[in-house]
Amino acid sequence: MKTKLGCLLAVLMCMGACKDEVKTPSFKATIGGVAWESVSYEGTTDGTAFYLMGTSGDGTRLEIYLAHGFKGSSIISGGLAGQLPENWIRMSNDNKVGLFLSAFAPVIQSGELTFTSMDTVSMIFSGTFSASIVNMYGSVSSASVSGGSFTGITFAEGPIDFEKRDVPLSIAFAKINGVQTILAYNGYRSGAGSVEPIYFNLNPPVQFLSVSMPQFEEPGTYTMGTYEPWFGTWGIQNNSQTCDGGTLTITHANWGQHHVMGTFSMSKAGAFVVTDGVFSHRW
Repeated sequence: MKTKLGCLLAVLMCMGACKDEVKTPSFKATIGGVAWESVSYEGTTDGTAFYLMGTSGDGTRLEIYLAHGFKGSSIISGGLAGQLPENWIRMSNDNKVGLFLSAFAPVIQSGELTFTSMDTVSMIFSGTFSASIVNMYGSVSSASVSGGSFTGITFAEGPIDFEKRDVPLSIAFAKINGVQTILAYNGYRSGAGSVEPIYFNLNPPVQFLSVSMPQFEEPGTYTMGTYEPWFGTWGIQNNSQTCDGGTLTITHANWGQHHVMGTFSMSKAGAFVVTDGVFSHRW
């Protein structure tokens, strides 16, 4: 009788312990003072990068991307870091105007992500995160992401779908007349075998910047100029001017997947000087 009772108690204790250990997957945060929680989510890793996307009931989508995931903590850079965002947090909604992005924030560090649990065998991860995110496309310009967490989410292994959510981002950074400037994507022009991504910053005065290059160009360094196939423009409002000198270095080009990255500097005598330029363009 004691043996049966002991067995029963052991089973009940095990059931209680097992129940405590089971965690319902969740992905949530407070965004601009309003609670946000996903009703669906997707986690993907290609063995190096970490990508998590969740969608709430009203269609608001929150995404986290780490180029080199699965560290204890990762810094989420802001725009004043002056580099392409390896790690970022983004909020968007297809039914609303705007795209909030940590890399648009005019700070060096926008936020941080910390893994609190990593099971690389079962591919189940948990963590916390926060960030400042800025919208260059609409009247609501910024929001804070605080108290963010993802718990017990199982990640699929495989390639991250770059086409689906535009990963990595089309974005540019540069020092324009000595001022570090963050530039959002504003479309591109193409024709006669060339491609010209266009970027802008809505903070007054509104600035536009573009770089143009022949399509299918291999990585390398090229001279920019008014009459060169490689050139750039800069302008305030509708007054744009073409550079009369500069250098464009293509650091990565995968024309089949419509993605090109590079660095640049350019100027026009008496008009503008752009240095420390870096861009990523996907179309």
